[in-house]
Amino acid sequence: MAEKSRFKALNPESASLKKKKFTEKVEQRAVIKFCVDIGKTPTETHKFLKQSEKHSKVSRSLVFKWHKRFGDGRDNLEDDEREGRPSFSKSDAIKDEVLNVINSDRRLTVSEVADKCDISKTTAHHILANDLNMNRVCARWVPRLLTAEHLTKRMELSN
Repeated sequence: MAEKSRFKALNPESASLKKKKFTEKVEQRAVIKFCVDIGKTPTETHKFLKQSEKHSKVSRSLVFKWHKRFGDGRDNLEDDEREGRPSFSKSDAIKDEVLNVINSDRRLTVSEVADKCDISKTTAHHILANDLNMNRVCARWVPRLLTAEHLTKRMELSN
């Protein structure tokens, strides 16, 4: 049985699905805002949305929440910024640093790479596995997709 990857693959379908859900949310909020502007109650607004096939699954509590927000004078249809720890963005400089460290010694462990680059082990592994597309083979980090040059080098080294 094939071993499952510890990381979810980034596929374009999931990104387009997220964008679709975001636009649906904005459309629902636009309808709710319109209903507030014409003077409908939250219950009438919910019934109005339920008539539409596209917005039939919107919850009653969500309609009431956004109806109150728009009734209080809110104009923005998008979500507010959230507080908390910001997500870590892997800059190209960090990726380059990890690549340079690995190219200098391919026998390093993920922990050693993380220590040398001053990043977490999880981030180091994610950069190696997903961003640099490398696998661990016989205690060495090697690219997953070898070029013709790499293939000939490996053949020469194995002889």
